[in-house]
Amino acid sequence: LDIGHLENYHSNMLAWLLDVNGGHHIGSTYFRNLVSGPIQKKSQKEMEETVDMDWESFSVYREFPVENDEKKGFIDIFCISEEKKCVICIENKVESSEHSNQLQRYADFVEQEYCEKGYKALFMYFTPTGETPSDARWIKMNYHELYDITCTAIRNIVDDKIRGIAEDYRDILLKTFANANDFQYCITQANENVICKDFPDLECVKVTS
Repeated sequence: LDIGHLENYHSNMLAWLLDVNGGHHIGSTYFRNLVSGPIQKKSQKEMEETVDMDWESFSVYREFPVENDEKKGFIDIFCISEEKKCVICIENKVESSEHSNQLQRYADFVEQEYCEKGYKALFMYFTPTGETPSDARWIKMNYHELYDITCTAIRNIVDDKIRGIAEDYRDILLKTFANANDFQYCITQANENVICKDFPDLECVKVTS
């Protein structure tokens, strides 16, 4: 459909995979794998202990409304556990960039509306190449990491139809966002996928130059 470069479709797919009740039958696997890395990067041991083994308590929302300083905005993916008093925000940029200090405004809003009431918060900033966010509270993530997380989740999918959807998304992540600098990574990953699937007794050949 040539929509792999459109931000909303990626955010919709991410929100679906993160939702433990999304109908994909992988439970909290995707959520746990996506969030655990950033928590460790931030050394937020307290948050990790709070949410570990209880990802099912989170509700996932798309385009969560934010309003402060007379400006309105929407957090791409907003995950909240009222039970664990924890908020996880994901801002996703594909062919666009930050504007109007949105990362700062969004983090300020969450801290004012939730953290001051005892909630813990984690902010994740996704871009294909892992651009550095303008606000230090956000943890940068790239689409290579997202690809790896998706590959891991696919192993837990039993339903053939759901697996096909996830595999298509995995392939889009690999192909659409690969550029000249990513050529070695792209070819190596594609080679591993083919070798492991069709020739399980052979070792994968790594691209070195």
